[in-house]
Amino acid sequence: MTRVYIALGTNMNRKASLSHAVRRLGEVIMDAAYSRVYRSQPRNNARGPEFFNAVMSGDTGLQLMELRDFTKAVEAEMGRQDWIAPSGETFSLRCLDLDILTYGDTVSRDPELPRSDLIKYPFVIRPALELNPDFMMPGKGAYLRDLVSLEDTENLAAVPDLDLFALAGQAAGDGMTSCRARL
Repeated sequence: MTRVYIALGTNMNRKASLSHAVRRLGEVIMDAAYSRVYRSQPRNNARGPEFFNAVMSGDTGLQLMELRDFTKAVEAEMGRQDWIAPSGETFSLRCLDLDILTYGDTVSRDPELPRSDLIKYPFVIRPALELNPDFMMPGKGAYLRDLVSLEDTENLAAVPDLDLFALAGQAAGDGMTSCRARL
């Protein structure tokens, strides 16, 4: 078994998307732990609704590429697409975004591991540190908390009354609607 950390993000059909993700990931990740869910704004001047972001950790028997393929399939099940207007303007609409942040101690370029999001984005840093305050960055020989500015994470607001453990325990199909159905 290999310890993994996975980032979850969505700004469309958020509760259903997260519910679907944690249930499906629970099929391949054992002893899962979940951070709180946090609100964040779209990045890079993209337009779109606010995101719900979280991080989960656990152990998997899948090989790295099998896990990557699995996460991409789960995204596709919810209707993941990248949206660009005819004018070329980017819209940050993500029904579901699942990113493998770490896969054991693996360091690689394709896929990028550890994923640079771990030291770039407050909505990834804070939930990862919530799960493991002593999070060691693979290949860096340093604690995550020593590689980042924690000031940037202070403005994140947790989403009240949204518990990923509870979502993981819901029966399949409870409130699930793909983003395709909403567009």
